[in-house]
Amino acid sequence: MVECLITGARVVDGSGTASFPAEVTIDKGYIGVLPVGTSIEADRSIAATGKVVAPGFIDCHSHNDLVAIVAADLNDKISQGVTTEVFGNCGFSAFPVTRENEHLAESLMSLIAPSELGPAHRSGWPSWSKFAAAVEQAGCQGNIIGQVGHLMLRSAVLGMSMRQPDADELGRMCDLLAQCLEEGASGLSFGLMYHPSSYAEQNEINALCEVAARHSSFVSVHLRGYDRKTLVSSMNELISAAESTGVRLQLSHLAPTGRDGQDLTEVMLDTVDQANIRGADVALDRYPYEHGMSRLGLIFPKWVVSDGPEEMLQRLSDPVEIARMSPEIDSFVNSIGYDQIKLIRNCDPQYVGKTLLEISETLEIAPAEAAARLMRDSAGHAGITLTLSTMATQERVIKHCRCMVGSDGMPSLTGTHPRTFGTFPRVLGSFVRKGVLTLEEAVFKMSGLPAERFGLVDRGLIRTGFVADLVIFDPESVGDRSSFASPYDLAGGIQEVFVAGHPVYRDGKTLAARPGQVLTCRTRSERGEKRPSDPSGGAA
Repeated sequence: MVECLITGARVVDGSGTASFPAEVTIDKGYIGVLPVGTSIEADRSIAATGKVVAPGFIDCHSHNDLVAIVAADLNDKISQGVTTEVFGNCGFSAFPVTRENEHLAESLMSLIAPSELGPAHRSGWPSWSKFAAAVEQAGCQGNIIGQVGHLMLRSAVLGMSMRQPDADELGRMCDLLAQCLEEGASGLSFGLMYHPSSYAEQNEINALCEVAARHSSFVSVHLRGYDRKTLVSSMNELISAAESTGVRLQLSHLAPTGRDGQDLTEVMLDTVDQANIRGADVALDRYPYEHGMSRLGLIFPKWVVSDGPEEMLQRLSDPVEIARMSPEIDSFVNSIGYDQIKLIRNCDPQYVGKTLLEISETLEIAPAEAAARLMRDSAGHAGITLTLSTMATQERVIKHCRCMVGSDGMPSLTGTHPRTFGTFPRVLGSFVRKGVLTLEEAVFKMSGLPAERFGLVDRGLIRTGFVADLVIFDPESVGDRSSFASPYDLAGGIQEVFVAGHPVYRDGKTLAARPGQVLTCRTRSERGEKRPSDPSGGAA
């Protein structure tokens, strides 16, 4: 007798190999795989003829850090079949908060804690263990893996100072990182396009990568630049650190940006290949959309925000300072275009959905000046979307053998990017139907590959004895429905999702169970239960 029996399905097991028919069982939170026709009793049977059963998907690039605590019912990921999310990306995390950065925490967490979530959880936590405890107390549908964000880590020692750390300060940063990793955080993320992470130079990057390598952790990075002028040099900055320290490196949402940068795609991918040939361990992730999403502050020069939020607001109110920053803003935006940057949230409602060019024309001022006004009026919290590349580029990047799928989804209750609710079904749907990937390749990039990459040794594959994180979907109808006009529309074709054997989503409805765990990479499941034998009588 088992708890659940799934019959008639085609099993895409997450390994990238050909699918096969099988009976799949769930019992005590673990998977069993049996030959078709095996006679076995079950408390519940699911007839899944014409459907696919696959491992629960792993979103290797999520920004749902605070959603896991204050909006756990927001079913953006579970409705796509995602059962595990990697938090703390692009240098943003909710910890470690010290006396040096407690007054900066709300600003530094703006990407992961938008203002409409309320002030109670925007002050951050002093350590990974405190943050993880808050997540576990809240209860979550899916599993989470945490990274230490470099913005918070650096500011915990240096505040917003735009300078290099001395030996003592760098040692304190390394000690804080080591503490978080020893408590169970699984990686370190840099956000080298965001301040104050952008102030770091090679020595600081190498020292922190060495700590991560020593703890068998991984490092992810939002590069210093993705445009034609900066992409390859920005990649090599981190590849150099990976080569010298041996750390596993993840290049986040990798793709060339700008109208003049798309022909760099092959050069970019060859840079990854050559690094691996030389012995580095470099992988990448990508979401299947041409448009990106970020904070408006992305387009501003370092010095505007270098002394904290109060000084930033003073500069954004000073005509002399605005005149000084405007050429630098123009230079950054040049390859993208003001007509391709659109306000999406945390700003005056009359400007939501409008481009910086349109807003500047309405205000009858220069686009850079309009950006400064919007930045000031939103206290730096305004969110934007940007047209960054072409769909042909996305398809080519996602096909790369070391590329995983990551949503880069950002939490907001008042407007978000459609990738937040649509990334994984879009790949399963349009990318597979167009022949960009086979179904087996797509599932591998969403499950087996990231599980291997992050050391999740009993997840990511459909194998007897593995944790029962599973998704059942219809390969003919699966697809994304979210759009910029309606970003919260749930995907189609997702029949049921299980986390550790518990159903958490069924036919468009979120269920009550909260079986998600805070996972530590490099270890097996810590459920504390003995892994079962094969229900058919064979060894697990």
